[in-house]
Amino acid sequence: MKVRWLGHSCFLVTNEKGGRLVTDPFDPSVGYPLPGVEADVVTVSHEHHDHNYIEGLKEPEKARVLHGLQMGPDELVEAAGFKVRAVATCHDDADGTRRGGNAVFVIEADGARLAHLGDLGHEPTAAQYAQIGPVDGLLIPVGGYFTIDSDTAWRVARRIGARTVVAMHFKTDCMNFPITDAETFARLAGGARRDADQIEIGKDEGVFIPKL
Repeated sequence: MKVRWLGHSCFLVTNEKGGRLVTDPFDPSVGYPLPGVEADVVTVSHEHHDHNYIEGLKEPEKARVLHGLQMGPDELVEAAGFKVRAVATCHDDADGTRRGGNAVFVIEADGARLAHLGDLGHEPTAAQYAQIGPVDGLLIPVGGYFTIDSDTAWRVARRIGARTVVAMHFKTDCMNFPITDAETFARLAGGARRDADQIEIGKDEGVFIPKL
């Protein structure tokens, strides 16, 4: 799988068969250029405007949209060369009472597994870690305020143990959200910031701060 950051928590994931999966498309208020890419599959971790703007894609009516909060714990969707399932978590550290639920998506293709944590707002429970299971790649929020912060994100990343870790949902010059940048997460990961506009899961290993 190849992963390209489109801004915020939105990535374009492509597989060897040419299948295209887009995660958490954002609306114009976020500040990044709209994704404007075609997708066969779209995953939506929760129903907030910066994660569910399907209209920002090219020909969105052609995509199969998976709303994670509507998927059952044993539901497995196979489409466009991907296998996708959702793990129920929360958008906050108060059992969802402040911001509601959040879905972690586990995406499998090309013999590799990728987890997109959405707007995870807490450290997962032992049961949730077990549901996520071993993955090769991890897309993790690090900006805090709406999600886990860099310190918690680094603990989660180490616990999950993916060989490829990509930061998301962090502050940049494009946006005015009250969140932090990815520098603290990069320092916790060893101080070496590795910028990349595209990462190949199973080939590129380490901690990456994506760029447009």
